[in-house]
Amino acid sequence: MKLNEKLAATAMALGLAAVSVPTVAQANEANLKVVGTWGFQLTYQDYEKPTFETILPEMSNGQIAGNIQPMTDVGLNGTEIMKLLTSGIYDAGFVVFTYIAQGDAIFEGMDMPMAFSTADEARALLDGFSAVSYPAMEETHGVKILGHYSFPFTTIVCRDAFTSLADIRGRKTRVYSAGLSDMIEGLGGTPVTIPFSEVIPALQRGVVDCATVGPLPLYNGKWYDVVKYFYELPLNAGTAFLGINKAKFDALSPETQQVLINAGKDFENRAWEGVKKLNELGAICVTGEGECPLGEPADMQRVPEAPGDREIRERVLREYILPRWAERCGDDCAELWYELAGSKVGIEK
Repeated sequence: MKLNEKLAATAMALGLAAVSVPTVAQANEANLKVVGTWGFQLTYQDYEKPTFETILPEMSNGQIAGNIQPMTDVGLNGTEIMKLLTSGIYDAGFVVFTYIAQGDAIFEGMDMPMAFSTADEARALLDGFSAVSYPAMEETHGVKILGHYSFPFTTIVCRDAFTSLADIRGRKTRVYSAGLSDMIEGLGGTPVTIPFSEVIPALQRGVVDCATVGPLPLYNGKWYDVVKYFYELPLNAGTAFLGINKAKFDALSPETQQVLINAGKDFENRAWEGVKKLNELGAICVTGEGECPLGEPADMQRVPEAPGDREIRERVLREYILPRWAERCGDDCAELWYELAGSKVGIEK
């Protein structure tokens, strides 16, 4: 189905669904149509969904209600959500930065591989560059960002044994963003862009040898049947944001706007603390090094940081990831990233 047809079908579905909303909800100042991300992910279940189902109604004394559905329940793959928010078909939504960065490199600055080592550092990078990306989102897409967050961190997993980042050289590796492509090329590998749902057969057929993914999504997707080794340190964050249609936001009362702003910050704080737990949970579930509450643990082998890996990360970031992104975004854009974001974690030009 073409994108325009999918948008029209979604609009029709939402219009029909709105008929079934109880009339009491019409009394709310804001009854928001909201789209979430992957319904099977804990990030949606524990953080995205409760924000609109319980937290916002409580914070607003029932004046703000939200009807949220994950994109996986309404037949979307994520790339359409930005257009649905811009057009007002959805009032608010959770969007992965990678899905819009392909059309505007400025948003790649919110998801820079190899630029951090911890969740706190990753958040500091986003906090810094939000001074650029938030206004750009409003100007380019007509969407106001209420908060940013991250999915469980991305690393490298492989079908065959490896002991360091140097061993990625010569291996075909699945990626899902321009920044990750630059990273794999910097490591001497060959990046191959493949959708999440097609990675297992690609690994089985030898189309790729390795993949970039987070341990928890890997576990949920049962990739552990094919890949047996995972690098334990994070290489990318997988960042996203909660946004609201700017025209919708501007039409609300100042009091309601402030409640939404407060709820966005509350969501951001909870999600960033939560991702630390999800990163640990993913590692436990894919290795069996502890009790996995999600089901039977896998028995993947953890690959620890090897001597020389830190130097490799620094070289790839400096020689591949940052300069190539600067070419896509422009010198002024890159200068602002170094000043506002890189400086937060000790990265200087």
